[in-house]
Order: sequence, then C-alpha cells, then structure tokens
Amino acid sequence: MGKEKIIIDTNCLISAFGWNGNERVLLRKVISGEYLLVVSEEQFQELERVLSYPKLKFSEQKQKKIIDIVKSISLVVKKNRTNSEKMLLLRDPDDNFLLECADASNADYIITGDKGVLELKQYGKTKILTTRELLEEKLRNQQKNS
Repeated sequence: MGKEKIIIDTNCLISAFGWNGNERVLLRKVISGEYLLVVSEEQFQELERVLSYPKLKFSEQKQKKIIDIVKSISLVVKKNRTNSEKMLLLRDPDDNFLLECADASNADYIITGDKGVLELKQYGKTKILTTRELLEEKLRNQQKNS
C-alpha cells in the first residue's frame, strides 16, 4: 500500500517549524517516513512569501533552511489543468491549490487549520482534517489494532 500521502497547509507547516505542538509532532512523523508529504509548486511560492513576513521573525537563514527541509522531505506535484477547470471553489480561492494538489497526487489527507477548507470534510478520497484530528485518528487506529 505504501505511505499515506498528506498535504500540510502552509500555516500548519510554518507552525511546525516555529513552535512546539501537534504540527511539530506531525512534521517529525513525515521526517521519520511515516507519511509522504506532498507539496505543489504554488504552495512552495506561498511558503516562501509567508516565511518572510516580519511578524514571524524568521531570519533569512532560517527561511532558507525551512524551504530546503520541505523540499528534501516532500514530493512536488504539478496541478492537473483539466481538473482545476472544474475545481470546487473554496471561500478563499487562494486555497484551491490544496484541492488541486490532492487531485494531482491522490493524497490521503489535507491537513489544515483553515475553517473554510475544513468544512468540506472530504474532497474525493482525500480526508480534510486538523492536525489534532489526524493524530487522534491514527492513535485510535493503533489502539484498535493492538
């Protein structure tokens, strides 16, 4: 079956690198090989832009290191143009790259804290969860299987 593919929204990725919490726990699971992180070219652009926000206080060196780490642990996909034409529009169209990435990669999960994306709950076979929901679901499944 292979590793489950996950798309981690930009805000969650930034939280993983900037603060301790569930997002960092999930990032460690990606780094250890438990999941395959899928990222689109559009998300890389967004990540680079958001990392440079002065309020986040990431030095240029740390910004570059974060980008390098994400590139080294992820599968980069290009959006499928045919599917993006019939794409379900989210409340914030800037978030459509998450759905396009799910289409292009056949991802198992989209992980986000964005309420507009979360209200979809599922897009095709891709479940849409918060980081906490994913970690709790995996814990329940492990307990069931032991």
